Order: sequence, then structure tokens, then C-alpha cells
Amino acid sequence: DVAKSAAPIINKALDIVDDLAPLFDLIYEMVQGFIRFIQPYHPEDFMPALCGFLLCFFGGTYMMLTSAIEAFRLFGLEKVKANVLALHSNFRAALDAFRKDNQRDENRDGIADVQQMQAQELLSRRVSIFFKSVNPEEVFAAAEGLLQGWLAVIATLKSRFAQYIAIGASIGDALNKTIGPILSKLIQGVLPSEYDRWAPVTIKYGFRMFGVSIAWTIARVVNSF
Repeated sequence: DVAKSAAPIINKALDIVDDLAPLFDLIYEMVQGFIRFIQPYHPEDFMPALCGFLLCFFGGTYMMLTSAIEAFRLFGLEKVKANVLALHSNFRAALDAFRKDNQRDENRDGIADVQQMQAQELLSRRVSIFFKSVNPEEVFAAAEGLLQGWLAVIATLKSRFAQYIAIGASIGDALNKTIGPILSKLIQGVLPSEYDRWAPVTIKYGFRMFGVSIAWTIARVVNSF
């Protein structure tokens, strides 16, 4: 059983993430402190000037890299900053929920419940806590924003691939508008009430993945002639 074999590894990885969380928080605070420190000096002015100065010497050598960075700056940078903050807040919410659950002792025997569970049971419990503690709309919107920034770079390097992604996403959105509400009601009728909010998001991105696969298949057929 794959799930049973993978459960100890995943639980160990989650424990490592929990142990490293203070380090991540420290790095995050340091970055935020540095940003606050340079704000009075108008980094929005001197940073582009510095980059322009460097381009005078290396722009011709790293043309593709320069183009990719510029595409990301134009089409994805602002969204990425907001989306990273959204992912960070949801990560903190999930981590806090894990820590509270690690202290729970419902049978009052002096030993935390999570320490008395089998690996597979513990993994199922943690997955359930994760789904309950994060906001799926924020998480998927943030992931979508990060993907858009990545696609801006891909479009610069390989525009044909980016076109397939865009066409496939449009196909998925069209399917979601017509079939999505019906499927959402059906799935919400089966899922427990605390997981209802995951149904529309899952359906939306499921249709998008399906649309991308259709666009990619059609492109392969067309390009074969």
C-alpha cells in the first residue's frame, strides 16, 4: 500500500517543516526589515537605475535572461508579492493548527493523542486539519498568480508553449461556467459540510487541467502534419 508506506516519510517531513518554521519566520522578518529600512531611500528609483547601469556592460551577454526578468517584472511581480504574503498567512494558519493539535489529549492520559497514532492515521488527521485551517480560494488564487508570473517568463522563452496553456485555461473556464455549478452541487452533497468550500475550487482547476490537456493534444496533432 503506497499510502501506508509513504505516511511515515510525509509525517517526518511535516515535523521537519515545523522545526524549521522559526528559521523561515526569522528570514521573513529580516527581509521585511530590510525592505522597511530602504524605503526612505526610494528603492523604486535607484534599483532600476542600478540594473540599467549593469545592462550597459552585460546586457548583450545575457539577453535571454534579461528578457525573462523583464517579462516577469512587467506581468507577474506585483501579483507574486501579494501571493507570497497570502501563502505565508495560510502556511502560518496551518502550522498553528498542527501545533494546537499536537498538544491535544482528549482521553486525558497525559500523552498527546498524536503520539499514540499509527503513521497512516496521523497523516489522515493532519491532512484533515490542513483542509480545515487554510482558505482554498486564497491558496489557489496565490498559486495561480505565481503561475502567471512563471508563464510570463515561459512566454518570452517559448511563446508557443504559453499559448497552449492560455488556450487550455480558456477551454477549462468555459467548461466550468456551464458544468461547474452542477458538479459543485453534486460534490457538496457528498462531502462533509466542513469541506464544501473545496468543491468549486477543485472543479475549476480540474477543468483547467483538462482544457490544457485538450489544447496540448490538438497542438501535437496539428504540428505532426
